[in-house]
Amino acid sequence: MTDQPTTPGSRGHRDIYPASYDDTGGPEEQRWRADFATAVRLRESSRYAEDDRRFSEFVARADEIDESHLNNPEHDRHYSYLADVFADWQRAPDTMQRFLEHGISDDRQGINVIDATGLRSHHQARELHNDLASEAQRGQRPLTDAELDTALAGPTPWEPIAEPDGSAASLLSAAGLDDTFSAGAATDATEAHADAAAPTSIPEVGL
Repeated sequence: MTDQPTTPGSRGHRDIYPASYDDTGGPEEQRWRADFATAVRLRESSRYAEDDRRFSEFVARADEIDESHLNNPEHDRHYSYLADVFADWQRAPDTMQRFLEHGISDDRQGINVIDATGLRSHHQARELHNDLASEAQRGQRPLTDAELDTALAGPTPWEPIAEPDGSAASLLSAAGLDDTFSAGAATDATEAHADAAAPTSIPEVGL
């Protein structure tokens, strides 16, 4: 096992909250995107587990989250595509950055190289990859203790939170995460938000 990072990252991680993905096609997409980030962060956390039992617990919970979405015919292919592009971002970020820039350029010219859902997956994968790398450099944990407890506790990591105005900003403020949105993330979200109609195809990314 790897030594546990010394900084708990008490501000938390906004990407495990569905409200962070309010530029998507709806609540279902918000949920599986947040669950994907949770599963990734659980696996990253397993590297710092204090013993084999905790390691197995983290990995098993991440697998359970993944399987729940990969077995859901409503969005299984979208979840699988997100997992694939995240693995590609981890393996070859420079290549994926060029691919993403090409996809955005063609999309603006009316050529649908990547559909709206797939494009959002590329932006999420890039941001999650970059966030994990930055957190590791700062010695921050992939999940706080409270986030780990919540992620391990039940069949679904995050239940929808009812707020008076129902806004994403209100949800994030209540979680203490309202000031974690960067200008770059907001720009990415704007670029990634296109027609939310059901996609017709998702290309494979060959590296």
